[in-house]
Amino acid sequence: MKVKNRILILLSLVLLLGASLPEFHRVELRFNGNDVDLNPSILEKDANLYLPMNAFSKLTSLQVRKRDSGEYVLFMDNIFVKFTPNSNIYYLNGKEFTWKNPPFVLDDEIYLPERIFLGFMHFNYDYDQEKKLLNLISASSYDMTSSRTHNRQRVEFAEAKISYELPAFWKRTSINSFASDDKESMKIEVRSIPMGEKSFDESMALALAEKNLSQTEKLPTKEVLIRQTSIHTQGFQRKDEFGVSYYGYSYFELENQLIETSFYGHASHVNLATKVEEEILSSVHFKAYTVDTLDEHYVELDAFFDQNMVIDSLLYSNMPTENSLPFYGSINPEVKEIQVAVSRGKQKFLYTIPVSGGRFNASIPIPFGLGFHHLNFYLTMGTQDEKEGVLQLAEDRNLLLKTSVLNTSLSIALYTSPSDQVLSKHPSIDALTQDMDSSMLDYQKAKILLERLKEEFTLGRSSGAKESMEERRVNKETAALVYAALLRSMDVPTRVVSNEIKSFYGVEILSNGHWHLCDPYGYLAGDGLTSQYMTLDHKDYGKKIIYYDF
Repeated sequence: MKVKNRILILLSLVLLLGASLPEFHRVELRFNGNDVDLNPSILEKDANLYLPMNAFSKLTSLQVRKRDSGEYVLFMDNIFVKFTPNSNIYYLNGKEFTWKNPPFVLDDEIYLPERIFLGFMHFNYDYDQEKKLLNLISASSYDMTSSRTHNRQRVEFAEAKISYELPAFWKRTSINSFASDDKESMKIEVRSIPMGEKSFDESMALALAEKNLSQTEKLPTKEVLIRQTSIHTQGFQRKDEFGVSYYGYSYFELENQLIETSFYGHASHVNLATKVEEEILSSVHFKAYTVDTLDEHYVELDAFFDQNMVIDSLLYSNMPTENSLPFYGSINPEVKEIQVAVSRGKQKFLYTIPVSGGRFNASIPIPFGLGFHHLNFYLTMGTQDEKEGVLQLAEDRNLLLKTSVLNTSLSIALYTSPSDQVLSKHPSIDALTQDMDSSMLDYQKAKILLERLKEEFTLGRSSGAKESMEERRVNKETAALVYAALLRSMDVPTRVVSNEIKSFYGVEILSNGHWHLCDPYGYLAGDGLTSQYMTLDHKDYGKKIIYYDF
């Protein structure tokens, strides 16, 4: 009897589970014009698509992290999605939402609704429900903007977390390989190999030992420095009556993975094949990312990873701030400065962060009032990282990371912030204002500082504000920039202006709710009273006054 009851219970459970399982349909995938056998496949039910998270992330640049808490974090293009598989709630860039079609687990794979992958992650796509075919195009797949000859496509090797620019007519033959034609007279393949405890040289030697190169001639090893990363290339050739078959194997390290790029080319001369290989290698873009273990912390790792950058301050997408963002950490000691471009709409503000002994510590102005600001961080290495005997193909300015912040303050910090043009934190400015009484009215401060400008500076040629402060010599433009720096160092709201033909540069100060136009160059060149140059009429300088985001 007991056995019979158990059988009935088991049958009931099977029927109950069977009734609860949704009727899914398998969906084919066409990615960037190529049919892809995704395993496991995309599923569809009632015109809703569900994409396998891990399989899909290997195909694209979508990054996935599982935290110790059981949460998953997905991120790409400054978009964060955080969720727990057994919860109906998810978070998009820190805001709480509920699933309309919640994710589910099937055969150890997590399936997420299409909106998370496709709606938020900047893909172009369409779905043919009758054919059960999803046609997907990544936003970067046909990016021609960085090509000198406008005949290249940027293609991603997501598992290796890199992308290359290839000739536009090359076709993908698998997820990790492309070929120039059906005969594969030129082809490229990329793979990622875990290094574990092995060194880079050991890992490279083991990878090369796998190749069947007994009938080839070994060529000299080459090293190319690309975006501060050394790429080591070992070439081999085999001659025949029709030309030369060239085999090139290139290696570099990324996130403790050995990234191998295998290149094959058949040409009339080996130099023709190696030229194509070098052009492809020089176009590399690193697509690795990281997320802070405590907070969503978005970085696009290009030069970031290679310069060993560490951010100790809190940073994540759409982070609330109030007119400034603390930013401190460490980086390669050879880096002397980091430049940040802060933008909101058409407004743009440049700010340089000094690096000393590999450390940086700054309060970045978020200058344009209430709302979202976008921040791009760059490093400027110049020629100092060129190594003897190493071909330098890196650009001078490289993107370190990008993020966005939400300014919660209504006030516009632009008028009190230092910038690359208004150097209010420069030591020479501090020396000229350290004895000033900070309790004075702003208009009083402006009057005293204008007089001090005349005492300390003479008229003459100048190529910029920094040179003017070092040589104590100003022209029309730098007189306004130096005077603005003096004012902002005393927390006087200041903006730099000129007339349309730039025959006049002035400084406006905010006092008692009104902007007052000052002419510092005119005061230095003239002999009138200070007050004669402090509350001027805009009409005297032309029909249009230009305001600068300095």
